[in-house]
Amino acid sequence: MSTEDDREKSREESPKWHRARAARLRANGFEKMAEEHEQIAEIIERRRREQENK
Repeated sequence: MSTEDDREKSREESPKWHRARAARLRANGFEKMAEEHEQIAEIIERRRREQENK
């Protein structure tokens, strides 16, 4: 896997990235997809909190 692929993967694992994606989708009328990205952001945050508490 290339460095560029690694960067893209790390961005996609970021709650901030998913929330920004949700905002862009909403601006273009894609509410359902936006909600999915919001949920992904929440899941990532929850997993990170769980890892910190271990």
